[in-house]
Amino acid sequence: MALQEVENIYGQILDLANTRMGNSYLFSGHKTDTAPFRNEVSLTSGVSDDIVFGLAADATDVTIKIYNSAGEVVRTLTPGGGGAGTNTVTWDGDDDGGAPCPDGRYTFTVDALDAAGDPVVDYVTYHGTNDDFRLIIGENVGISINADGNEIFADVFKTLGQLQAALEAPDYDPNAVSALIDPLNDAISQIRKVRAEGAATHTRMELTENQLAGFRLKVEDMLSDTEAADMARAIVELQAQEAAYEIALAVAAKIIQPSLINFLR
Repeated sequence: MALQEVENIYGQILDLANTRMGNSYLFSGHKTDTAPFRNEVSLTSGVSDDIVFGLAADATDVTIKIYNSAGEVVRTLTPGGGGAGTNTVTWDGDDDGGAPCPDGRYTFTVDALDAAGDPVVDYVTYHGTNDDFRLIIGENVGISINADGNEIFADVFKTLGQLQAALEAPDYDPNAVSALIDPLNDAISQIRKVRAEGAATHTRMELTENQLAGFRLKVEDMLSDTEAADMARAIVELQAQEAAYEIALAVAAKIIQPSLINFLR
């Protein structure tokens, strides 16, 4: 029962971590076209990204199956063992027959066993970049409009993977489960921190939106006054001001004749 609940929570958080707005993933940093937490690998010009995954414990036997978009297994890798934590495996881009696979995006699954032949739980790792988008909202003032998925979710998936492994262990150890309570609380605190920062950012953007709306009204009023001006009247007034200016220049010229030096004498 507890194991099923943990698996459900894992799936729900995974869906949240891969949230998209339009076609862009919110938590992938600058790699907005890449799901931040999904067992995927891209093949470009015959060159593959690294296959990156996490293991809840040390494994002596790891098998990786790579699938194309049709769900067919194109390559099976057996890199040997893997350590607890993040693991990286390279793929040459060929299928099991040695032929190059077409460029595109592939998915993969991981099956791992420990020295006793018991399954080792794997978990997703971060595939985005550790940066964010900055939006300019004023002079020398900018805010982040997305978040670093690695900072928010990586520890969550790692801890949930370890918890799942502890619950699945043939020799159930309550102490192993209890030891994961503090890491889970730390992960929750991190999510709350990011949520608070997001709320503050949202408030700043609302204030900026209101300021821009007020500025827009002022500009529209000025434009309306300009468009509604009586051009004939404006020309007459301008000509009158021009005449007054010319008269002032003429009077000033007569005052200082024949020269300023003679006037001072």
